[in-house]
Amino acid sequence: MSNTNYQYTLKLILKGIISPLIIDVREDDYDRLSVNLDSPYFDSGLRKFFNCSSLDGKFYSINLKKLQFVHFLWTPTQLAGDRLRYEGPTQVYLHDQKETVEAYTDSPEDIYDFFSGLESDAGDAFKGFTDIDGELMMFQLDEIVYASTSEDLYQEGMIIVSGEDDLI
Repeated sequence: MSNTNYQYTLKLILKGIISPLIIDVREDDYDRLSVNLDSPYFDSGLRKFFNCSSLDGKFYSINLKKLQFVHFLWTPTQLAGDRLRYEGPTQVYLHDQKETVEAYTDSPEDIYDFFSGLESDAGDAFKGFTDIDGELMMFQLDEIVYASTSEDLYQEGMIIVSGEDDLI
């Protein structure tokens, strides 16, 4: 009996980013991106960002308006890969900027609000979060190519925010 699993990879070419962005993802995120790109909701321009988790412990938000190409790759593997823990800074890649904006934060609620707000597209022109020094960082949404953060930080923020909603 075969114990073959698959590793799912998204190879993305994004406007303003020289090298392809390669993300190993779970099967559900892999499938969800394919469905989103093929939906009338995407064609209407209502969906601007796609959020997904990677197996290296990062959480990504990708601006679909900057997506030029996606290659849906899969590789047979014997064992399903474990998700790693990412403890680096939150990174925001802006169109036509050589340097990435990087910041550490101790506000999981801000990170959750920032990333979930990108995908939900509340019609905001700017979104932001506070850095570890408590200083606000604001980004023009149309200029974000993609952003990444710690999956654990994002999940912690989601738990905190959903707990606050329960108190209302």
